[in-house]
Parts: sequence; C-alpha cells; structure tokens
Amino acid sequence: MNKKLALRTAKLASEAKNLKNSSNISTTYEHQPKDPDERRHGILFGVIDINGSPKNSQDLIELIIDTFHGEYYQDLNKDPLESFENALSKINEELGEYTNGGQTYWMGKLNAILAVYADNTIHITQTGKSEAYLYRSGKESHITEDMSGDSVNPLRTFVNITSGDLVEGDKISVLSSGILASCSPEEVAKYVGKYHPKVAISHIADLIEGLGGSYGQNAAVIAEFLTADALANEALDDEPDEIWLQGTTKKEIMAEKTSTIFQKIFKYLRLGAATLTEFYTNTLAPKAVALFNSLKGKSGDLYNKRAAKKEDSGVLMDTDEEIEGFEREEVPVLEEEEIKEEEIKEEELKKQPAYKSEIRIKESDEAPGRAKFEKTKSSILANLSNLYGSATNLASIKRTKKKLPKLKKNHYLAIGVAIILVFIPYLFITKVGQTDAKTKKEEKAQLQTIDAKIAEASSFASQNEKQKAATDLEDAQKIAEGLSKSKFYSKEAKQKLDEINNQLATITQTVQASPEVVADLVSVSQSEAIGIYSIGNVFYAIGKDGTISKIEKKSKKVSSLQVSGKVEGNIVAATALAKIKVIEILTDKPAIYEFDSSDNSLAEKKASDGWEKAIDIDSYGTTLYLLAQDQIYKHTRTSSGYAKKAAYLTNTEDMKDPLSFKIDSDVYVMGSGGNIMKFTSGKKQDFAMKDLPVNLSSADLIYTDTETKNLLIASKSNKYIVIVGKDGSYKGRYMSNDFTDMRYVLIEGNTVYVTTKTKVLSFEIK
Repeated sequence: MNKKLALRTAKLASEAKNLKNSSNISTTYEHQPKDPDERRHGILFGVIDINGSPKNSQDLIELIIDTFHGEYYQDLNKDPLESFENALSKINEELGEYTNGGQTYWMGKLNAILAVYADNTIHITQTGKSEAYLYRSGKESHITEDMSGDSVNPLRTFVNITSGDLVEGDKISVLSSGILASCSPEEVAKYVGKYHPKVAISHIADLIEGLGGSYGQNAAVIAEFLTADALANEALDDEPDEIWLQGTTKKEIMAEKTSTIFQKIFKYLRLGAATLTEFYTNTLAPKAVALFNSLKGKSGDLYNKRAAKKEDSGVLMDTDEEIEGFEREEVPVLEEEEIKEEEIKEEELKKQPAYKSEIRIKESDEAPGRAKFEKTKSSILANLSNLYGSATNLASIKRTKKKLPKLKKNHYLAIGVAIILVFIPYLFITKVGQTDAKTKKEEKAQLQTIDAKIAEASSFASQNEKQKAATDLEDAQKIAEGLSKSKFYSKEAKQKLDEINNQLATITQTVQASPEVVADLVSVSQSEAIGIYSIGNVFYAIGKDGTISKIEKKSKKVSSLQVSGKVEGNIVAATALAKIKVIEILTDKPAIYEFDSSDNSLAEKKASDGWEKAIDIDSYGTTLYLLAQDQIYKHTRTSSGYAKKAAYLTNTEDMKDPLSFKIDSDVYVMGSGGNIMKFTSGKKQDFAMKDLPVNLSSADLIYTDTETKNLLIASKSNKYIVIVGKDGSYKGRYMSNDFTDMRYVLIEGNTVYVTTKTKVLSFEIK
C-alpha cells in the first residue's frame, strides 16, 4: 500500500502598496483545513490574476475563492473529484451572474489555476494564461497545456480538469501569467526541480526583480509531495514560505522609458505608412491596396489568431511519453442552476479579446531574459500590425497628419518604405522559425518512435517471435529512411538505420542487395516495362504500350526492335513459350497478341470461344493458363490459334483474392495478405512456409518455373524479394532501394532478374 503523502508549499505574491498604479492584480490561494474531516477531503491551492483590471477586480477574485472554498467542502461524503466538479460548475454560474450584472471588464483577462489535493491525487483546472507544471524524476511536463476554457463565455470559464496520481518527491508549480511573461518555464524548472520549495521561490523572486517584471501579475505556488516522516525532518524552518515583491527596480523604470520612446517612434512610423499608402492609392491603387491588405492578413494570422486545440489533451513528459495515471475530463454544468448563454450581453462579449496561448515547452534551455525579449517582440509586432491596419484606412490618414509635426512628403515615403523593408523580412524569418520549431518537434517524435520500435523488436526476438520482431524493425526502418534526409536528426537517423539493418539481417537472414544494371530501357526509348521474358540467349522487355526491346544475356547489349503490327488495349501481363520462340501478350480488351521472335512480328491470336477477362497469364509447354478472379482457365494451342477454355480448378472456393501466379508442373497462386496457394491437377494442396521470420502481407508477385527449385516472393511496396524452397523452407530475403517500381521478377540459375519501370537489374543469391 502506498504511503499517504503530505505537501509543503512556498508562495510568491506582490505587496498591495505596489499595486495602486498597476493595471494588473494577482493573488495566491491555499487552504489546508484544521478540521480532520475537511483535511481528509482535500487541500485547496492556486493562483488568480486579472490583466488590465479596475479597482473592483479584488471583488471578483474573492468571489471565485469564496465560491471554490464553500462549494467544495459543502458535502464531505462526496468523492473529491465530484466536489471539485461541483465547485467549478458553481463558480461558472456565479461568473455568469456577475457578467449579467454588467461586470464584463474581466472577460478575456482572467488567468487562474485552481487545484485540489486529496488521497495522493491532484485535480487541476485552468483558464487564461496561468499554467501548471509537474516535475518528476528530473523531467518537466506541462500539465495544463491546451486546457483553457472560453475567455468570452463566463459559463465555460473552467471547463477541463486534469487528474493524476502523485508519487513521493513529485513537485508542482502553479504560475501566474505575469511570471510566465517574465521568464520561461525552463528557467523556473531549474530552481523548482533542484531545490526545496522555499529556496526555489526565493530564486524565482530574485529572477523576477532582476528582469523588471510586472509586479501586479506575479504570483506562484510551489508544492512538494512527501511522506509525513520526510516533512518532520524539515530543515528550512527559518526560511520564509511566502515572499512578497516590494518595489520597482531600475530595470522596470528603464523598461517604461523605453516603451515611451517606442510609442513616439511608432507615431512617426504610422504617419509614414499612411502617407506611403496615400501615394500608392493615388498612383498605383490596385497594387498598393492589395499589397497592404496581404500584409495585414499575414500579421493578423500570425499574431492574433487563436492557437489551434490539440485533439489529444493528454499530459505529456518532455519525452512525449504519457504520465502514468493522468487523465482529463470536462466540468459538468449543474442542471438545476444552468444559465442560458443568450442572457449574456452580446455587445459586451464582442468587445472582449480572444484568448491566445503563447506558452510552450522548449526542447532546450533558454538564456535568461529570453521570455522578456519575446514579450517585447510581441509588442513591437502588435504595433507593426496596427500600422498596416491603419495604413489601409485612408480616412485615418488626415487625422494622423494633424496630430504630428510637419515633415516633407518624401520623408514620409522613406519611412513607409523602411517599414516594408524591415517588416517583410521579419515576417519571413518568423515564419521560418515557427516552421523549423514544428519540424524539429515532429522529427524528434519520429526518432522516439524508432527507439520504441527497436526496443519492442528486441523483446519479441528474445521470445523467438521473429516475425513480430521483424515487423517492428521494418516499421522503424521506413521511418529512419525518411528521417535520414531530415533537417535536424539525419545523423541520428542514419545511426539508427545501421542498427536496424544489422538486427534485421540477423533475425530475418536479410541481405541488402547491390543489384547490377543489366539494361537501361530509357536509352532505347522503351515505354514503361511490364517485365522481361526469356527465349534462348535473349531477354525480351515488353513495354506498357507494346514496344519491345531485346537484351542479349551475355553481352548485355540492349536494342529497340522494329515490330510489325501493334497491340490494341492496355497490356496486363505476358508469358514466353520458349520452345516455339514466341511471347503471348495479354490485354484488357480482353485479347492476346503473339510476338514471334523469329521475324519480330505481332499478331492477334484467337481462342475458339473468345478470351476471358484475366489478371495474369502463364504457360506450361504450349498451353496457356489465364488467372481470373474466381478460376484458372487453360487453352490448348491449335494450328489456327487456341482451343476453347477449360476450367482448371475443381473447387473455385479454394482460391481467394489472387494477385499473380506461376506454373512448373504445379500451379502457385500469390493471394492477398501473403497467402500462397498450391494446386496440382486443379486440386488444392497443403502448402505451409516453415519458420518464416518475415511478414509477407505486402507480397504481390510470385515466380517459379521448371528449372528452379525455389519460389521468388516479392513485394513492390516494401522492395523485397524472399527466397522460399518449394517445400516451404525459408532461405532468406533480399532488399534494395533499387527495387523501387518493381514490376516483374525471374530467376535463372543463381541470378535473380528484377524488372523495374525503366531498368532491368540483377543480383546473385547464395
């Protein structure tokens, strides 16, 4: 049984005297009940802050806290999660009534985290830009990512709950929007993950004061979960567990002065942009307006659009692994106390800004002050966006001119041009940076998937589950091949690929083939090849449109043939009747055309009762076999063509989903999903492959003949050729990226020939 954990906390807040001129207000909240029954029911804590708030914002904060406290402890017999859900529903209801009373100032500006700890379990909800993080075993995870409720609908202010089991040593930080605007989550993590909560909160306070943060928005709670014995050995009793920020720093004063300077600069920039627009409108109106509207749209999309919600709202570690025991659910609305949303004043809602999250878990530590820079950057971008917005409004140009000192028109034009020269590259660089960050995250996830597949394969291999191990390794191989050409992790992917190939070679007896080019069909203007067919010392390559090339086996000389006659329809397959030196070509007409190698002629061949629609063709001696979806038909050769069809299979249900087939004295049919069916004299035979370490589910080609002892089983999509004895014994697998666009395979002696779309390749088997 797990030991019950207690918690110790440390808090950071701002002194009231420093808030009188502040546009923001924040507070921390913690309630550890003295009553034993209440304490068993749970401990409450959190942070609340309101941006740009009037003096009565304190009333709203008290409303939230009082409702939270009162509703949660109302019924101690309920499950803590149920009490939490009821409390949040009641808060949403109170906020709805508060808004209906005309108090809409807070909407879109409220940032809060509310949490309940009970029975080694944490329940957390969030709205706005405040965030919560979990620190476990040296790893940081963003608990409240993409949890926020609706910033303009008070009835859905708190809508999601994240719940999870805690283990000894876990820490949780609850951070206001102000702290996150001044320093990154990684900077906070450096202290929280390493130090006692009291020490960590002291470091964070120093960091905030050093960066000149906005005092009214700074609030934080750091909680650590330990056993009662561990807490009894508290070593920092003389350290404060609550720190108050007290004054305005020199850096804060300087920041305010800098902001004033920028405001003045932007006044002149705005007039420059407006004048430039006026000039363009009068001279080159269509192009000018289109340009600025385009820039306006881009800036709005980049910086004012609401961040897209993820479908998967699970709490993730920085390794993208789920935290065990954490889950999310939606806060229910109390039916008896539900308020109709239409009662909210629509006009007031329209005025409220949409919530926009800019908090992200970074993959590497950022330098101190990075977050401050990002905040300044966002401010500048917002001003630039406003510039372009006003610059397209010609009505505002005259008003702007009256308010600013007189400058020559060419000066304004120069300023406007400068804006364009600076802003457009900045948009490009910003977009590239955002794309790079997304790409890097995706590539890292792929690398982690590769590792997971390799680990799983090793587990299967140790259990002698070779086929399952091979499947995992092949999946990892595909990902690694793509990632090896990536921007950020190509080196790591190549290393993984070597590891995968080595393991595959061991488990599956896989050889990475290095095929030789026998013939380049492009060089003789050959159309897309469907295969090569052997007659004596020559291969004949058949093109998709009926073009034919000749490949001499010994010299590998390739030449295009001038053929008399032509094929009508689309070619499906072909087979060589080597004894009489002809090749029969099957089309979708359906029809069969015969190529005679003695005179390079093409002529249509007839069957006495016509030809049936087929998906493949092969021959045995001078008898033709056609593979249909539900039967195999054979046609005996006659002096005038071919005899009428005869059904080969005695039971059509024995053949399922055929793809291709080949004949020695028996008939081997390649079915879907790697299913190989063997027939003798039309009857199905037992055929099983022994100790098969590879998955043949993607296989779609088969080859054998009377001269070889083996079957060739090939996959076009997965670019492999498996060698299997006719007794079902597994003999190995050959793979190569050169097998791309594979159309046909055959074997002569120990040499395998592969026909691709444009080439004929060969390699030796052992």
